[in-house]
Amino acid sequence: MSPSKPKRKPRKATAVADRLKDQLRQQAEELLAHSRKVSSMPHRGARGVERESPLRGFLSDHVPRRFRVGTGCIVSATMAPPHQHDIVIADAHNCLTLLQEANSSTFPIEAVHSVISVKSGPALTLNEVAEPFIGLRSLCPTMGCVRMSPAMPGNASGRTSPATHHLFAYRGPKDADRLATSVDDLNQRSATHMGRYPIDQVVVLTSGKSTIPCRAAT
Repeated sequence: MSPSKPKRKPRKATAVADRLKDQLRQQAEELLAHSRKVSSMPHRGARGVERESPLRGFLSDHVPRRFRVGTGCIVSATMAPPHQHDIVIADAHNCLTLLQEANSSTFPIEAVHSVISVKSGPALTLNEVAEPFIGLRSLCPTMGCVRMSPAMPGNASGRTSPATHHLFAYRGPKDADRLATSVDDLNQRSATHMGRYPIDQVVVLTSGKSTIPCRAAT
């Protein structure tokens, strides 16, 4: 009995997937073009701010409206790490923002879903990225007010799951495997007592048809 051949995807589904990939590739090219444009700015901090803004705009256009995309500090009821985070994705409906300004906000850890560090250049300083992430792992969220309703169990609270941590790089090392190994080594050294890694995922933006795969920690 001959082995069965793998089923091929319908042509229509393949064509749709290809169109979506082309659209995402064009958006990636736009982000990279903006990054190249601001690379001539003499002030490093200004270059960083200008690179973060388009990515925040992209995320704001694509995440559900129940999330808020911003930048700033993250605190708990007992600790306030001295780190400014490039991009913070937080609950927009069920949790207050402690301080909200045009260029920076203060988010309670209970409301934060994801944190993103934005970098550019072939020399990614992973230790520099991991330090503020490790500080976030040490924050202990407090239980929110229990919200009783027919659709919600009695133990439901106003607290999110632990936030995910991401590194987004406009450019990265040519050797993707070496970068993945470096991330794995750092995560193993810096895992918290709860087993959470400081960096959950690394995304390196590339142009054209060349790709460097995302690396997600497990």
